[in-house]
Amino acid sequence: MGRTAKKRSLAFKVTFILVVIGGLALFVAAIAVPRRFGDVIDFYDRGLEGGPDSHFHHVYDPNQLFGPMGNVDFDLNNFQDHTGNVIIFAAFDTMPSNDPLFTLHTADRWAPGAKGNDRGLVVFVFMKERRIRAEIGYGLEEKLTDVAMSRILETTMLPLLREGKPMKAVEACARELQSRLAEITGPGVRRTFFEELPIHLREIKRKVPLVVRMWIGLPLGPRLILSAIALLLWGGLVSMVFNLGQALIKLIKFVQRAWLRHDMEGGFDVLIGIINAVLRTALIAVILFGFAAGGGYFLGGSGLFGGGGVNVFW
Repeated sequence: MGRTAKKRSLAFKVTFILVVIGGLALFVAAIAVPRRFGDVIDFYDRGLEGGPDSHFHHVYDPNQLFGPMGNVDFDLNNFQDHTGNVIIFAAFDTMPSNDPLFTLHTADRWAPGAKGNDRGLVVFVFMKERRIRAEIGYGLEEKLTDVAMSRILETTMLPLLREGKPMKAVEACARELQSRLAEITGPGVRRTFFEELPIHLREIKRKVPLVVRMWIGLPLGPRLILSAIALLLWGGLVSMVFNLGQALIKLIKFVQRAWLRHDMEGGFDVLIGIINAVLRTALIAVILFGFAAGGGYFLGGSGLFGGGGVNVFW
C-alpha cells in the first residue's frame, strides 16, 4: 500500500507541477502579449451579426447592391419549408473585415441549416472585388462539391453580373440550386458518433486559431477568463495522459510478471485498477472533446460549415 501511495503521490505532484507551469505561462502571456485589434473578428453592426435582413431572412443586402428583390426571398423561404435546405445570398461592396476567413466565420455566425443535417449554403458577392464566395454546409458537401458549385456560379451568375444585372444573377443561381437540391429533404440521416467524429475534429482544428485570435484581441480581464478556461482544459489533458499512462504501466508489469514468473497473483486488483484508470481517462476525454467540438464556441446557431468553400471572379 505504501508503494502504491508513493506512486500516486508522485503522479499527483508531476501533474500539479505541469498544471502550475501551464497556468504561469498563460498568466504571463495574458499580461505580456500586446493586444492586437487587427486580429479581432469584428462584426461591425448588429445587422451583420443578426443575419440576413430581408423579410424571409434569405438575402443580406442592406445597401441594395443587388437591386429590387423580386420574389427570390419568398421562393427561397418556400424551398426551405419544403426541403429543410437553407440558401442565403449576401451582398457587400468590399470585404468588410481584414479577417481572411470572414465568409466562413459569418456563415458560422448565421448558421443556416439545422443541427444534425447542416444543410445550409451562403453565397457572398463582393461587388468591387468582382468576386463570389460560397460557403457550403457539411450536409450539402456530397451533392454540392466544390467543382459542382463553381460550375453553377460560373454558368448562372457570372454572365449576368458582367451585364450589370446582379439580382437576375441571384435569381438564376437560386433556381439552379433549388433544382439541384430539391431531392434532399427531411431531417437528414442520423450519423453515428464515429461518422461525425471527422467533422468534429475538423471543427476543432478550424476553431483553435479563431479562439487564439479572439484571445489576442481581448482586454486583460476577458483574456484572463479565457486563459483560465484554457488552463482547465490543460489540466484535464495532463490528468488524462497520466491516467492512461498508469493503466498501461500496470498492464505491462502484470503481463511481464505473468509471462516470466507465471505469477497471476493480484490479477483481479490490477484489472480493476486498469478499468478505473481507463474510465477516468475516458470521462476526461469526453469532457474535453465535448467542450472543444460542441456548439460554436462564442458563435451562435446550429448549422456546421466545411472549411473549403468556392471562389469565382467575373
